[in-house]
Amino acid sequence: MVLVIVVVNVTRFIDLDKSPPGFHVDEMGAAVTSYCLATEGVDAKGISYPVFSDLNYGSPKPPTYIYPMALWLKVFGLSRASVRALSAMFIVLSILGLFIFGRLTVGWSYGLWAAFFASISPWIWTFSRIGYESSSCVTYLIWAMVFIACGPRTLYMIAAGFFLSCAMYAYPPMRVHVPLMLPFLIWYGTKKLNLKFKHFSIFFLSLFAFSIPLIIKVLNGSLQQRFNELSIFAPEYWKTLGINHPGVWDYAYLFFNNMLKHFQPNFLFLHGDQAIVHSTQFSGEICWLGILTLIAGIIWILFKLLPCVSYPRKRVSRISEVNSSGNLDEHKTGCPTKTFGHDNTKKNPSPLFLFANIVIGIVPAALTYDGSPHALRSIGAWPFVILTLALIMYTISRDWPIMLPLGVITGMLFSFFYLKDYFQVYPKKSWGMFNTWSTEQAQAAKSEKDWLKFMIVNYGKDLNVRYYLMEREGVGCFESATIWEKINQKVITELKKKP
Repeated sequence: MVLVIVVVNVTRFIDLDKSPPGFHVDEMGAAVTSYCLATEGVDAKGISYPVFSDLNYGSPKPPTYIYPMALWLKVFGLSRASVRALSAMFIVLSILGLFIFGRLTVGWSYGLWAAFFASISPWIWTFSRIGYESSSCVTYLIWAMVFIACGPRTLYMIAAGFFLSCAMYAYPPMRVHVPLMLPFLIWYGTKKLNLKFKHFSIFFLSLFAFSIPLIIKVLNGSLQQRFNELSIFAPEYWKTLGINHPGVWDYAYLFFNNMLKHFQPNFLFLHGDQAIVHSTQFSGEICWLGILTLIAGIIWILFKLLPCVSYPRKRVSRISEVNSSGNLDEHKTGCPTKTFGHDNTKKNPSPLFLFANIVIGIVPAALTYDGSPHALRSIGAWPFVILTLALIMYTISRDWPIMLPLGVITGMLFSFFYLKDYFQVYPKKSWGMFNTWSTEQAQAAKSEKDWLKFMIVNYGKDLNVRYYLMEREGVGCFESATIWEKINQKVITELKKKP
C-alpha cells in the first residue's frame, strides 16, 4: 500500500508540460501575476502586492495561491511544469494531511487507507496537474481539520482558524462551504475531541481576524462578479428559459436538481465530469476501489443485520454474551453492536459529520447553473468522500481481512490503467482545451518576425503573449506589458485602416 502511494505521487510530478498539453488561460493568469510579484513586486496589472489580483478574467487570483506561487517560481523558475508542480505539491500536502487526520482520529490503518484512496483518486488527479488556484482550497481545509483534531491547545485553535480562513480565500465555493460546515464542526469537536467553549472562542476569533479583508471585499461586491454571472439567481439565465420572474419554487427545483446530478452513477462511477478539462472520463469521480468499497460496505451491513432481522426477539440471557468491556458481544448475540468507525475511545469522525460535509461540499456547485454536475465547484466534498471510503474499508477489513489485499490489488490495477490512459490518450483528447496551438506557436517562434506573427494571431489575449514572452524570451513583467501595449496599438491602427 505504501509503495503504491509513493509511486503514484511521484508520478504526479512527471511530464507536467505534456499531459495535459498546452497551457490554459486560467493557468497563464496565475503564472503571469505570480512571476510579476516574484520579480518586480507587482501583479500583472502593475498593482503593488495586492490582496487579490483581478485580471478581468474569471475570479480574482487569491493571495493564498499567488504568493506561494511567487516563492515557488523564485526557486524553480517560470515554466508550465513548475507552475503545475505547485498544484501537485498542494495535493500531496492534502494527502499527507488526510493521513495525519486519520492517524490522529482513529489510527495508522485508517490514515493509510485515507492516503491510499486520496492518492489514486481520479477526482483530484486532473486538478493536481493543472495550475488552478482552486486545487489549494482542499489543502487548507484538510489542515484546518488536522489542527482541530490535534486537541485543545491555543496554538492549534489559532492554526485551525487560519487554515480555514485560507480555504475561503483560495476558492469562492469555500465561502459557502465553510459557514455551512461550522455547526457540524462544533458538534464533532465537542462530542469527539473534548473541545470546550474557550477553545472554539479562540478558533472563531482566529477565523474572523484572518478573514477580515475577505469579508470586506465580499460585502463590497468586488469578488462577486463571477458568482453573479453563474448563479442560479442570475436574471439573464432565467430569461434564456423564457422566465422573466422566477419564483421560489423555480429556484428550489433547479437547486435540488443540480444537487441530485452529483449523485448520478455517470458522474460518480462511469465518466465523471462532462468537461474534459476536469475529467479524463476514463472513470467516474470515484475509482474502482471506491466502488468495491461501497459494494462491500453494503454487503457487510446486510451481513451484520441479517441475524437481527431473522430473529428480532432474540434477547441476551447469559452473562457469557457480555464481553469484558461490559458491552454486548455481537458474535454471541447475533446482533451488531458496532458501526463504521466504532471505537468510541478514539476521536473517529462520525458518519453524520462526513456525510453532512459531502452534501455541503456539493451545495456551491448546485448554486450555479453552468456545467452541472461540476467536479471543481464541488471539490470541497472530495476530502470527506475520501475519509468516508477509508472509514468503510478500515471497518470491514477488520472483520474480513481478505479486503486488505483485495483493496490494494484493485487500487494498483486502477492506477495502472488510469495513468496509462492519462498519459497516452488524455493529451490527444484534451488537445483543444488547453490553448495547445498557442504553446506550439510560441515554441516554434525563432525570430522577431515569428514573435510578431504570434502576437498578432493572439491579439486580445494579453496573458498568452506576456506569459510566453516571459518564459521563452526571459522578458520581465513591465517589459512584457510594454511590448504587449505596443503591438496592441499597432493592431488597432491596422484594423482602423480596413474598411
